[in-house]
Order: sequence, then structure tokens, then C-alpha cells
Amino acid sequence: MPSRFALDDIEHIVSTAIGNCEAGHNTYIEGRTVPTSLRGNARGRLVNTVAVFALVIDSDADKSMG
Repeated sequence: MPSRFALDDIEHIVSTAIGNCEAGHNTYIEGRTVPTSLRGNARGRLVNTVAVFALVIDSDADKSMG
């Protein structure tokens, strides 16, 4: 289930990401913002992108795709 945070909630973002990772969950931080109206487990589609703030690489070490 995706979690959503305010952009300035850095401590909560980091602590949640670390906790989820330690619990064995696939953890990532998206390099874009989505509308606050996006709900549930929807990650959002391209049309839901408000702004892009980073270009990222998805390295899946568990799939030998590091």
C-alpha cells in the first residue's frame, strides 16, 4: 500500500521508508508528486503527475537487476 506525505515531512518519510524496508517490504520514493486527491493503493498514472523533482533508476537487486 503506497504511503503519501507532504513534501516537507522529511523525518516521517525517512522513518517510514526505513521501517518498511526493515519489515521486508519493497520500499521506494517516487521522483514526482501526485494530487492530494489520489487515494487508496493507486500509484497514479501519467495524467496524475503534478511535478517531477527527480530522475531515478529502479535497481532491483533481488531480481539481479542492480
